[in-house]
Amino acid sequence: MNATDDNAAAACMNAAWLMAALESSGVKDVVISPGSRNAPILYAVAAMENEGRIRAHPHFDERGAAFFALGIIRATGRPVALVTTSGSAPAHAYPAIVEAAHAKLPIVMVSADRPFEMRQVGASQTTRQVGMFANHIVDSLDIPASIGLSANSRTLNGPARAVVNRVRRLIARARGVFGAAGPVHVNIGFCDPLTPPAQFAVPALPPSPIEVRSCRAQRAWEEAVDTRLRTVIVAGADGGIDAQRAAVAAGVPLVAEPSSGVFGLPGFQPYQQAMLRRWGHEIEQAVVFGTPTLSRPVSQLLSREDVRVVVVGQVADYADVAGNAELVVGALTPARTPHLAEWLAQWEDRVAQLAQFYDAQELPDGIRVAQTVWNLHAESDDLLVLGASNAIRYVDLIGAMPTAMPRVYASRGQAGIDGTIAFSAGLARGSGKPVRALVGDLTFLHDANSLTLAHDSAVDIVVLDDGGGRIFQSLEHGEAASPATYERFFAVGQEVDYRALASAYGVEYVRVDPRGDHSALDVMPDRTRIVHVPCDHTSIRTKLAALFPDNIQ
Repeated sequence: MNATDDNAAAACMNAAWLMAALESSGVKDVVISPGSRNAPILYAVAAMENEGRIRAHPHFDERGAAFFALGIIRATGRPVALVTTSGSAPAHAYPAIVEAAHAKLPIVMVSADRPFEMRQVGASQTTRQVGMFANHIVDSLDIPASIGLSANSRTLNGPARAVVNRVRRLIARARGVFGAAGPVHVNIGFCDPLTPPAQFAVPALPPSPIEVRSCRAQRAWEEAVDTRLRTVIVAGADGGIDAQRAAVAAGVPLVAEPSSGVFGLPGFQPYQQAMLRRWGHEIEQAVVFGTPTLSRPVSQLLSREDVRVVVVGQVADYADVAGNAELVVGALTPARTPHLAEWLAQWEDRVAQLAQFYDAQELPDGIRVAQTVWNLHAESDDLLVLGASNAIRYVDLIGAMPTAMPRVYASRGQAGIDGTIAFSAGLARGSGKPVRALVGDLTFLHDANSLTLAHDSAVDIVVLDDGGGRIFQSLEHGEAASPATYERFFAVGQEVDYRALASAYGVEYVRVDPRGDHSALDVMPDRTRIVHVPCDHTSIRTKLAALFPDNIQ
């Protein structure tokens, strides 16, 4: 091999060792967006895919690609690498990085960069990529283009060993071995030329020796919880099975968000919004699992100074927004509290009365369809994605006890509508199962371009089209803003031909009347489609208020 070939191999061998280290650390999926500076990684990924070592997922839009990666992480539980080129490209992934930071998801952001001498001198497509995600990652690594890897570095020694070891440590951080899990950032420089030599292969490494384990500080129930107080367990987003087990073992009510992972399991008490608005004043103690970000009644409960708050969590940024937590513990071993049996029975009786109340109500259009979707998924093991705005709140409001345990997903780390279609497509790809996404019109339009990601999977997108941002009508702005101000500055409704949009992206389209036949939702399709549901949003604030009764004792 002559000097020219050796120089040509340098960038691609740097990329090869990086990808080998990621693979040995448990990365099996790589989501990539095209570029020139990241071409060495693309060649390495292509070579590994040809050998069946990884799954590659190319997509042209870095923002959609990032949320697609989060969907795969949710489906598989494994870290996923997201590869971009240099310049503004990695910045497009920032919304997903923020979501991953708050949801503790191990996304591995890999950004290609110019060599050191081309940074901050006005060279084309350069910006300060190092530190770009500083506030939202658990660790980072900058690999300079001059690290010294070359075609001769085909064995794990010297610079190659240093790179591999650092990458392995980084992935361990992402997976939560050394603290809270979350996103990490690898920034790697590449010198020209960026194409591989004729003989090019990615080394295969043994699995990383770093174990994925967790250390849990266990506390007895009686040590942490005041068993004399009327107690509820609150399971927020990703609250986990521990919340449900604690509620059942202790015999206290469990209120849970749809994305908690325990919404609907034994012990769960539905209708938390109505229950807490009507009887929240009776609660004296709350034991919190996960991140409760969904409903104002829950936030108000945890902000009360007369409620004792115990938080169960193992991360530094545990959920205690009002600073009211009297105790934070890593884990609890629950025990029965027999004298609260009457308290639990009272909650169950009220839930039964609310169920009868909702059955007799004329529900608003969007809630009517949300109820249909929930009931269908409550009898199956299909995957359900709920948009972070009204869709998840509608299910939280009227979702009753299921006969099966639906697998519900939502981006509640930041509670944003970003990338919901891309996330759903990634979830479908990662799980190999069809996915139904219940979203509002703005959530859908915000990410419609990611329909291109859904072609190889089955994603049934149910769009509750209520002419814009109607979630604000249920908040104080629905009363404070004039109708004109509300429509112009809050609703921001769009006139969209959804049938034409579906045709443009090559997906199926069906229109459903919210007050008519919902049978189109009965069967999950085997290809992506848009289910367009035009909803009447007039007087929605009044209609929602009517769903919180004050005459149940």
